Amino acid sequence: MKNYNKITFILCFFTLLSYSQESKVEKNIYGGQIGVYGIWAYNETQLIHNTVLRTEIGTDIGFGKNFFIANPSITIEPKWYYNIKKRQIKGKDIKNNSANFISLQTKYYLDNIIKNNQREEYNLNNILKSNITWGIRRNINNSLNYETGFGLGIQRNFKTNNFESSINIHLRFGLGW
Repeated sequence: MKNYNKITFILCFFTLLSYSQESKVEKNIYGGQIGVYGIWAYNETQLIHNTVLRTEIGTDIGFGKNFFIANPSITIEPKWYYNIKKRQIKGKDIKNNSANFISLQTKYYLDNIIKNNQREEYNLNNILKSNITWGIRRNINNSLNYETGFGLGIQRNFKTNNFESSINIHLRFGLGW
């Protein structure tokens, strides 16, 4: 009977130990993404348990019937991956922070590098945008992923000193490592 109790205790201990693993975001991820409206390189660094700080540089592209424009941008974005633990418990992939997130995106647009348009209102020079965004990131395979999100916020145009509403809608495909 003593051996039975010892074996039961050891099995229970290892079972509890295996379930006590923390599900948290990865400490450091580098990657690149491409979307309909641009190309970006990013880094996500873990701040606390399920929160990262994403820094990003890239070029946002706009085009239409009579214009084409490319604006370099710099982004700083704290992200909270709120369901990463739930995904791990269900046995779903959480590599490269594959989970749902809420973020506060702050993006600054530098001067245009390519400008071919007749209308001044399409220029994004010297604009600072802040959006609260909800989104998801999922892995396609080991290093390929996609990310989509929707957010609302405010932007300030430093040339005209105006504040306006801002929308962030994105769909991006990329590599993470």
